[in-house]
Amino acid sequence: MKKLLLLVLALAFVYLCGLTASAQTANYPEVWIMPSYAADTGSANAMVATVTSCPAAYTTGTPYKILPGHANSTTTPTLNFCGLGAKTITKFGQAPVAANDMITTAVAVLIYDGTDMELQNPETVSSLSGTITNVGVSGPITGGGSSGSVTIGCTTCTTSAAALPSTDLITGAGSQAEQANTNDQVQSNGIFSLYDNLTTAGLGLDTVLGVSDVTAQSASQSTVNLLASTPAAGHYLVRIYLDQNGLCTTGTGLAYATVSWTDATHAHTAQTVPLTLANTSISSPNGYIDAAIPLWSANASAISYTTTYTACATGTGTYDLHAEVERTN
Repeated sequence: MKKLLLLVLALAFVYLCGLTASAQTANYPEVWIMPSYAADTGSANAMVATVTSCPAAYTTGTPYKILPGHANSTTTPTLNFCGLGAKTITKFGQAPVAANDMITTAVAVLIYDGTDMELQNPETVSSLSGTITNVGVSGPITGGGSSGSVTIGCTTCTTSAAALPSTDLITGAGSQAEQANTNDQVQSNGIFSLYDNLTTAGLGLDTVLGVSDVTAQSASQSTVNLLASTPAAGHYLVRIYLDQNGLCTTGTGLAYATVSWTDATHAHTAQTVPLTLANTSISSPNGYIDAAIPLWSANASAISYTTTYTACATGTGTYDLHAEVERTN
């Protein structure tokens, strides 16, 4: 009885195995080709790969994971898997791949669609074309570019720089212009002299009217106009900064600046403290002179400076000079 039972079980096992093998022929599942990963052994655009247990034929929907041996350089590379025949590799359905869509450092995942091998993970970013009807942003649109023309639509757009509300997106030709009060007066340096019909006097809006930077001076400099003509009579402040940038060989030299201007009745000058040009080191205590000269200038008078240099015993002690004049009322 026990032998008969064992015989029945053995016959049932053989029968079930036969059914499984028959089912395999009709639909070859991925689990029967495990591992489904293989390294490419073919050429750059003709991949060849095989696994331990190969299917008898390609089956629609079967995935293949291949590590390319070369990056593809054409739009029609192929894969010959287990010697079943070369199939063209596509992406996004039947679209051709781009060069370098498959690279040697990324496993290519492909699915057979009944005709081609569809690449599921192309490595290049495809270009897009068409019309963008809506762009949602939480901040300014920056960066990017286009080889053609781009039009950005918006709910409320202003195509002119004039009367541009801060909530609008500027489009079209031109650029955003300064939206100033019609009574405002702005000088060439961008500083208001009249703001909302009020003068800047008393508002704490100092106006820098002239700036001059002179580098590596080693001789007396002739007159330099910081301001050839003052816009109005009033208080001005001249700032002078001298700093040594080259040492004397022996002995010391001197450099100082003289500021010149004219008030309501007289021409005046004022000198900075001389800067000693050392021959050993340029140290922080004595390597610079900073001076601020307040003055009253008449209307349309010039504010200028000159520099005077006393030479070293030997060698050349050089200095930089930075000067500016500021309207303070």
